[in-house]
Amino acid sequence: MKPGQYDLTIYQGADLDLPMTWQSDAEMVYDLSSHTARLQVRANKDSTTVLLEMTSQGGQIVLAAVSPNIKLVLTAAVTALITWTEGVYDLELVEPGGKVIRLLEGLARVSGEVTR
Repeated sequence: MKPGQYDLTIYQGADLDLPMTWQSDAEMVYDLSSHTARLQVRANKDSTTVLLEMTSQGGQIVLAAVSPNIKLVLTAAVTALITWTEGVYDLELVEPGGKVIRLLEGLARVSGEVTR
């Protein structure tokens, strides 16, 4: 499966609460409640430094059986600490049997906070 393209914007100093729905071509929502998920942001694909990591185990990615079945969540306190401005990311789902699906990929940008 080819991953979808989505550019992610994080607003520094604000909560991130981004709901998404992954569904079949027939618009059936996939039950992701038994899956795990991981997302990493790096400066570029070859970088060994992780700028941001989100996981379902860490609570930053919430998976569900109904729409929205994926939610990316960061608190304002966490986004306030981000010092980078742009990178690349991908979002992977891991099925219970271990199969990995790269669901999304794209640019990750941080919109700097003015009001502090």
